[in-house]
Amino acid sequence: MVAARKGDIHNKTYQKVVKAYQQPQIGKLIKKVNHDTVLPAWNLKL
Repeated sequence: MVAARKGDIHNKTYQKVVKAYQQPQIGKLIKKVNHDTVLPAWNLKL
């Protein structure tokens, strides 16, 4: 998990928010709203 602040990595509330945001439905919505020009970062394979 990547966090802007070091303390957020161990913050349980932050972890729940990140987990909720990284759902497949949110990824589909991001692609739909941005017309496939933006991809969800958690699905990228580098």
